[in-house]
Amino acid sequence: MTKRDRPTRTSTARPAPDRRDSVRDGSVQRMSLTHALKELKLLEHKIGTRLGEVQAVRVRPPTQSQPGGLSEAAFAERARSAFTSLRALSVRRSQIKAALVQANATTSVEIAGETMTLAAAVERKRAETLGKSSDQQLLNLLGEQYGQAVREQTSLRFKLEGQLQVQLQSLLGNDAGRSENAGLDADSLTTLFWSRHEPVIDDPLDLATQLLELRDQAAEFASSVDRIIDERNATTFIEVPASV
Repeated sequence: MTKRDRPTRTSTARPAPDRRDSVRDGSVQRMSLTHALKELKLLEHKIGTRLGEVQAVRVRPPTQSQPGGLSEAAFAERARSAFTSLRALSVRRSQIKAALVQANATTSVEIAGETMTLAAAVERKRAETLGKSSDQQLLNLLGEQYGQAVREQTSLRFKLEGQLQVQLQSLLGNDAGRSENAGLDADSLTTLFWSRHEPVIDDPLDLATQLLELRDQAAEFASSVDRIIDERNATTFIEVPASV
């Protein structure tokens, strides 16, 4: 297929030949996801600050025309200006957030050998940071169960070891270990005892291997997710209406 024959992508999130982080072209502004995230954070801060400062209404005595040094006309102008500014900031935030959501849902990344959307990678990172990802919960559960099984086996074997010594003492006597024949008998009895009483762990999933693989996958994801997300954010672009 020649370059001319390739289908044109219609997604708003697309790589662009212009490598600048943000480019304004008439009524449209194209920006990288990295730039969009920074602007979104700034917008959130501005909106929070303006909400704390805006005064849309006031009450004054009829005889006092300029409380706080503001005439009725000046107060009205300030209130309208603050309201208009807040609405513009809110609309801008919504536009960028919507474009980011679409880009995250349609942009793919490969992390630790697994292909996923950017949104899935971000969510998985968040969940693993909080210890709430399904993979991490499974890893913790299997690790706890396997560890408990090993502890139970060790504890039971310790008790059985005491029973074995009592039986050897009863059958062979105090001087059993001094005789070569007795030593052979002790070995035979020990082998027979453990063949009958050795605690067995039923492990159909081969948890030791599964746990090793799950831990390796989790470590690989954790070590590369930030870098891969940052790289993709820097090279994926969205288009939003240009700010005034």
